Amino acid sequence: MNISDQDKLNSIRLILFKKYDVPFEDITPDATLENLGLDSLTAVELAFDIEDQFKVKMEDDPKIMSRTLRQLIDAIDKVSAPRATA
Repeated sequence: MNISDQDKLNSIRLILFKKYDVPFEDITPDATLENLGLDSLTAVELAFDIEDQFKVKMEDDPKIMSRTLRQLIDAIDKVSAPRATA
């Protein structure tokens, strides 16, 4: 099943709103985790939430705080894309 980027954004928005009390109207594709008021520990927890939600393994990202939600969605796409076999 291929999930659209909009569906991914909506899922992440719900996680941020329900679990981390981020105001829903602040959660836009171009918002960074830092702009949303998350600290680095919360960003790591969010990465685990994303892994659980989308059944993927996110790569460690030392710059996660400065990533936008759009970039997080791109990262989900990258790790969930089928790998070519040789």
